[in-house]
Amino acid sequence: MDVKIGASGQVRGNSPRLPGEGNLINVETNPRGELVATLGLPEGVEQVRLGEAFYAIQGTGVVALDDALPTTVAGTTIWNGNGANGKSLIVTHAGAICTTSAGAATSWKFFIEPSIVTSAAVLTTADTGVCRSFLTGLTYPGGALLSKTVTVTDNGWINVGDATGAEIVTGTIGQTVGGKLPVPFIVRPGYYLATATVAVNATMAGKGWFIFYEVQLPTV
Repeated sequence: MDVKIGASGQVRGNSPRLPGEGNLINVETNPRGELVATLGLPEGVEQVRLGEAFYAIQGTGVVALDDALPTTVAGTTIWNGNGANGKSLIVTHAGAICTTSAGAATSWKFFIEPSIVTSAAVLTTADTGVCRSFLTGLTYPGGALLSKTVTVTDNGWINVGDATGAEIVTGTIGQTVGGKLPVPFIVRPGYYLATATVAVNATMAGKGWFIFYEVQLPTV
C-alpha cells in the first residue's frame, strides 16, 4: 500500500533567522524516502562556519618515485593523533605541488592508500608542515600531523586525479597533481592516510597537501 511520509520544518522567511523564529511547514520525500531539498549555500559552508574544515601542506618537498609504482614508501602521510574515541579526519581532497623541477620531460602521477594498522605516535619522519582553518582567524586545534618519507604497509595504492603529461611538467614548479577524491577517506584516531607521487626520473619533488573535516563520528 502507499504510505505518505510527513515531517515538520521551519520557514525562516526571506532572510536567515535563528531556529525557533519561523513557522512550521511540511517537507516531502521522494519515492525512495529521500528528503527533497535544495542547499541554500555552497557545499562545505556549514563545516567551515562550525570550525571543522582545514587544509594541511607539508613543509619539505619529497622526491617522486623513479618510474616505479609505490609500495612500502609514502612521500607524505597525514596521521590522526586525536585520542581514542576522539574526532575523525574526513579527507575530501589530496594532492602534491611541484617544488623542484624535473629538469627534463617527464610525467607525474599521484597515488593514495589508507593505513590498516594504528600508530601510537606521529610517523617517522615528522614534517614541520602547516595546518590552517578555512574559518578566518581560527587556528587548527586538532591532532592531525604530517610526515614525510614514511615506511608503510603496501595494502593497495590507487591513482587519484589525472596524470600530468610530459609536455606540461618540464620545468613547471607549482604544477599540481591529485585533487578531489571520488569518495572521502575517513581516518579514525591512530590511523593515517598515505600518498606518493611517481615521475620518470629521480629529480622531481613536491609537497603533499590535504583538505579535510575534523568531526566526531559514531563508532560502528
